[in-house]
Amino acid sequence: AELTGAAQKFQESTVTLPLLLLFTVLIIYMVLAVLYEHLGHPLTILTALPLAGFGALLVLLLLEVELNIFSFVGLILLVGLVKKNGIMMIDFALTRQRAGMSAEDAIVEASLVRLRPIMMTTLSTIVATLPIAIGFGAGAEARRPLGIAVVGGMLFSQFLTLYITPTFYVSMARMEAALKRRRARHAVVLHDAGHPTDHRPGLHRDRRRPGGRTRRRALRRTLAATPWRRSRRGWPTGHGERRTPRGDRGDAPRLLLP
Repeated sequence: AELTGAAQKFQESTVTLPLLLLFTVLIIYMVLAVLYEHLGHPLTILTALPLAGFGALLVLLLLEVELNIFSFVGLILLVGLVKKNGIMMIDFALTRQRAGMSAEDAIVEASLVRLRPIMMTTLSTIVATLPIAIGFGAGAEARRPLGIAVVGGMLFSQFLTLYITPTFYVSMARMEAALKRRRARHAVVLHDAGHPTDHRPGLHRDRRRPGGRTRRRALRRTLAATPWRRSRRGWPTGHGERRTPRGDRGDAPRLLLP
């Protein structure tokens, strides 16, 4: 039987909830990518989201609570609540890595130092959401799936984030280092294959640089059109000028007007 009226409107509204969750994650990724100016660090921070979602769905399944609109609201809340653990660890690790530490040592120290604030914020969130999950007050049955989803996702992600996020961070750092080494080897191969570098200032022969040949030609035309000549000692002098000897202190030569 087909639903009509308010029940049909409610069913149509629940269809777009997964798309809303996807757009939420995408917007958070874009904001983190702009803040960190990196495409890999937001992925490292968002590694806790699948764990939180799995934990929320698992607790809902164990307690035999249906997945309704309140449960989806709890999942959307988890997106904002869980990523703060990754932000605290990654931000501290990046600070230590810029100071000269390796990626492994930086993320280990970040996990140890940031463990206390992560536990404090997680426990405070869980304790604040427990009354909703238990079902106190009027209309608690409608809000109970929201609290169960939040508490289950926070508990499940709390114990696994401290292992998954550092592992993913180290993997991304190693991948980035491997890409840099590959680019360096590729540049050496291109240089040995016939891309010499001209050591004259302003005439670099890096042909892989876009527009390099055009700039070299323009520079040659400019130098050819300049009414200057080279002296025997290599110093440029203009037409009609005569040179005086160097000073006693070896400073630049003085030019006298005719």
